[in-house]
Amino acid sequence: MGLTGFFEAIDSIRYGRTVRIAWYGDSFVEGDILIGDLRDSLQSVWGGNGVGFVPITSEVARFKRTITHNFNGWDTYSIVKKNGEHPAYGINGYAYRPRADARVKYDAQIYFNHTRQWSKVRLFYTDTARSSVFFRLNGSPGTLRQLPASWGRIRELELNLSGMSSVEFQFPEPGGLVLYGAALEDNHGFYIDNFSVRGNSGGPLKLLHPDFIRRFDALQHYDLVVIQVGLNAVTNSLNNIRWYEAELDRTFAHLLKCFPDKPILVVSVGDRAGKNGLELATMRGVPAIVSMQRDLARKYGFLFYDLFWGMGGPGAMIELADHRPMLANKDYTHLSHEGGRVIGHRFVRLFLDEQAKWRAGKPAM
Repeated sequence: MGLTGFFEAIDSIRYGRTVRIAWYGDSFVEGDILIGDLRDSLQSVWGGNGVGFVPITSEVARFKRTITHNFNGWDTYSIVKKNGEHPAYGINGYAYRPRADARVKYDAQIYFNHTRQWSKVRLFYTDTARSSVFFRLNGSPGTLRQLPASWGRIRELELNLSGMSSVEFQFPEPGGLVLYGAALEDNHGFYIDNFSVRGNSGGPLKLLHPDFIRRFDALQHYDLVVIQVGLNAVTNSLNNIRWYEAELDRTFAHLLKCFPDKPILVVSVGDRAGKNGLELATMRGVPAIVSMQRDLARKYGFLFYDLFWGMGGPGAMIELADHRPMLANKDYTHLSHEGGRVIGHRFVRLFLDEQAKWRAGKPAM
């Protein structure tokens, strides 16, 4: 399945359409590294304000340049942690139970042009009772509202205010409430929802319940799904990737159940370097995993982008880390914010080039 429907949706933004990408990744894109620059640049071309989907809690909240995020009083459940009894995981692989007087606040950042304000916030939840929520928009005195019970369905509380730059929620009596995140957006435009999960090799995505995810998608209407994993499987001693191939095979089949009839783009693992004897070089497992991911994408009819060569091929991560200013960390695994801008802009060029091909009547990707 190509990108024809995606670019048709992009062209309809001018008529009030909202276009969203669901981007499943690992620590390579956490904190909106790469994705923040990609989102902001494409919003400048295609329209939209706001960061899109945001989690309730985050391990990297202080690390982000897209939003200021503060929270306390939550029990967080994740697909990559042993949680015991847990609610159904939301579309980003998390679920959040508020304790009494739990709160979460999102404030605009000015680093990017399109995260400085938004006009609509939607809070996603399920509730077995009629819990109450107290909210403030732009530091207002606040409003107390009762949330209708959902009884297993996903519901959303929608709030609208032109020029919104701050929203805070408090939950004085949470009862049976489970939160799944919020969306900070305008009424139309383009958004990339960053569903990065640190330590996600791809296999944990099978813990997403397809029926629940399809109900979530009925609210969000994603036009493209991206899966970018593999970083946690790469090592210098990796001689046999059959176990990982089997894991991703099952994951790709599972994603088809979660997102039927949606185009899915596989972004391969990027470069990662480590010591091979006394020499610092690209880890030997990287090219093998890239090749395997390409073959699996072909098997399922998914789109594929080779991030390893998109970054520059063997030794790219070393060059990025040695660059001044540093474009990658000295773990030779993760990009810096500055490196995320460089690689993010390469993705911008990719999307715009593919859109130009589509408009010229040539196959896109």
